Amino acid sequence: MHYFVLSIIIDVHLNRLTNQIDKIKEADMGRRAGVSDVESKFRKDFAAGLAEVIGSTRGAQTRAAQLLGVKRQLVSLYLKGDTTPGRDVIHRTRELWGFPSEYGGVPLDATTFPRRLGPRAQPQQLKLFSEDRQLKVVVLRRSVDSVELNVSINFKERA
Repeated sequence: MHYFVLSIIIDVHLNRLTNQIDKIKEADMGRRAGVSDVESKFRKDFAAGLAEVIGSTRGAQTRAAQLLGVKRQLVSLYLKGDTTPGRDVIHRTRELWGFPSEYGGVPLDATTFPRRLGPRAQPQQLKLFSEDRQLKVVVLRRSVDSVELNVSINFKERA
């Protein structure tokens, strides 16, 4: 009885999750979530300014990348307007080529782009239960777009 109820609950949640993922894919269509219209306009304006100062001669992107301390591919992404430059790049463009120190009334300085405090924490796998033996998962069937599982949870306390 418990297995049947658990199976139905898992099936319902997986269907909801699949539907939500499909909606997200349709809405984004390859666009990174969180890029506002203001950021998109900033990217285009930055790209236009960068293209103007570095020019289009052979090796211009490579020279600009060396001056900015980034890879040439990143300069190419800036020029296409595909990515937003970080605080260090904005600071260097201001020093090297006199880029504006504000955009849309917002100052482009250390307060606008705060640095991360310390290194990122390493991901850690947490246990679902106090003992791993309480949960048993067996893969029954696999296909290209699904996995059928048999999940057993032992609720009895172990002494």
